[in-house]
Amino acid sequence: MNRRLTFCTSNTHKLGEASAILGRRGIKVVPDSLTEKIEIQSMDVRKIAQFSLDCIPKKREYFVEDTGLFIKALNGFPGPFAAYTFKSISYHGILRLLATHDDRSAYFLSAIAFRDKNGNCHMFEGRIDGHIAHGPAGDRGFGFDPIFVPDVNSNLKTFAELDDDLKNRISHRGLALDKLALLILNS
Repeated sequence: MNRRLTFCTSNTHKLGEASAILGRRGIKVVPDSLTEKIEIQSMDVRKIAQFSLDCIPKKREYFVEDTGLFIKALNGFPGPFAAYTFKSISYHGILRLLATHDDRSAYFLSAIAFRDKNGNCHMFEGRIDGHIAHGPAGDRGFGFDPIFVPDVNSNLKTFAELDDDLKNRISHRGLALDKLALLILNS
């Protein structure tokens, strides 16, 4: 590992995914769970990530990430409030809300705000389209992984049914982190 990036997160699942995704590119992820990540209330995960980074002292080689789950039939709910929604009603609540809806299309969007060694800020996004399953399946991952079926998955498996390597290659977070890795490795 020849590069080190600090990730402002207290979410051990996100940290594990980031470490695996960037680690295969030779980039070590160092967690910073002590710095408070301040978030604004917005429906735009990019604005939330940028605001969070801007509120952190000007640490270099540092990034924050924000993710949203946007469900068409629910007018984009829970959006960037996915973590709060999961803690409040879990995926069972989402399934109840969708019980009478035929359109179960949804997408995950991840936004990463990164401050490079020169103090310049960069934004990276990753999006994965899919749909919400009719019931949970799988025992991997976290959050809404047991009910989200990505479109690029011809076996119609939820994120929670995929092995970690495949999920990390196709997921919203994986796509955004790959873009970050390209910048790091080309600088």
